[in-house]
Amino acid sequence: IMCVVCTLLIVRNTAILAQLNRDRKQAEEALRQAQNQLQQRGEERTAEILKANLQLQQEILRHQQTEDALRQSQQELSDFVENAIVGLHWVAADGTIIWANQAELDLLGYTREEYIGHSITEFHANQAAIGEILERLLSNQPVQGYETDLRCKDGSVRRVLIDSNSSWHNGEFVRTRCFTRDITDRKRAEEAL
Repeated sequence: IMCVVCTLLIVRNTAILAQLNRDRKQAEEALRQAQNQLQQRGEERTAEILKANLQLQQEILRHQQTEDALRQSQQELSDFVENAIVGLHWVAADGTIIWANQAELDLLGYTREEYIGHSITEFHANQAAIGEILERLLSNQPVQGYETDLRCKDGSVRRVLIDSNSSWHNGEFVRTRCFTRDITDRKRAEEAL
């Protein structure tokens, strides 16, 4: 009987071990499949991230190139305006000079500090003329070939032609854009004739 019981126990344990072995192999196979799927997903995600990263780098490069081109264009335009041979200046609605290029300063002999931030009326020898110019510009009427006299730092007076218009934004006056051409020598030559 003992042998029969031992045999039955051995058979039963063998069956249990066989089942456990099958379960272990199935679990190992399921784990292997899960690892393969996880690895595949990881590789796919890594490829997606690398592709997105490459696209982002290309976009950043395009933006940098655009910014560089814009900066270069702004520098060239600024150089052109600042170093133009024609005097240029901007005047705010209250008559304050808010910017002038070097030709404007050279024409009148003032430094930036002596000119910018001051009222444009300080530099006009004819107050009625500057009043008329400002009135027209504040009414959004351009000024073309307006002949007037400007005071220089040394006390002399220069005869100039003013060409100007105004800049507006949302119906609000922003500033004037003025071109100043010196015609003093031409006027003297005409008078001499």
